Amino acid sequence: MRGMLTNAIRKRAELYLHRAFTQEELRLYPYLCDCAINHARVERSKITETERDIIQQLEDEGRLLRTYPGYMHPTREFYLFMQDILVDTYVETAEDMCAEVQNA
Repeated sequence: MRGMLTNAIRKRAELYLHRAFTQEELRLYPYLCDCAINHARVERSKITETERDIIQQLEDEGRLLRTYPGYMHPTREFYLFMQDILVDTYVETAEDMCAEVQNA
């Protein structure tokens, strides 16, 4: 299911992050990536208190740099990690489609 945090994704994320990984954090990544790509502000009105805490934790870990007023800049390594997690949780790839056809 799209956007579902599976055990495999959770383990991979926790191995990279060295801490717990939640469904809330997974759901935040598309927004963070969109803001990074479009050089857009992270709007406080569009995120929850839990998401603000996650952003603060990512900043404390050195994965995000916050600049005034409200811009977030991920490290290259963290951005690529987010993209890798997102492709496996949200994107139906050509490889997925070929596997479905072969299994039908």
